[in-house]
Amino acid sequence: MVQTRLLRLFMKETSQISSRRSGFTLVEMLVVMAIIAILMSLVLGIFGAAGQGALESKAKAEIADLMNEIEKYNADEGSYPADWAAFNTWYTARYPGTAYTISDGDPSDPIDPWGSSYVYTYNSSVPFVYFIGSLGPNLTNDNGDVDDITNRNGALQ
Repeated sequence: MVQTRLLRLFMKETSQISSRRSGFTLVEMLVVMAIIAILMSLVLGIFGAAGQGALESKAKAEIADLMNEIEKYNADEGSYPADWAAFNTWYTARYPGTAYTISDGDPSDPIDPWGSSYVYTYNSSVPFVYFIGSLGPNLTNDNGDVDDITNRNGALQ
């Protein structure tokens, strides 16, 4: 009989405790939301860095492709193009119906992944040396430092 009474008393206390605590407290909800926010910021930061690396790789591949085409131009014409307009005229004649992505400014300039024209310079007094580069994501000439991407590992000219 004493055991039954103790059991009933224990069951009553347990049911009262569980009925009082049927949901989450405000503090618990805020802690969970803060943890989710921290995890989301980490994930977005990682994806942002990966996306930036992909654009830099694309710019390097496009510069390498432009270098190959400029060498073909040199083989056909006997010299390097004076500017992008001369290169574009040759390129569209050689490959009709195709073109590099063209900028909004000068219609003959190929553009980099950030929407800026690739820089091209050639001085005919220095044979076999030409320069192709991108201003990079900050769209500023950093003289080959910071985020500039070039074919000669030098400053943008």
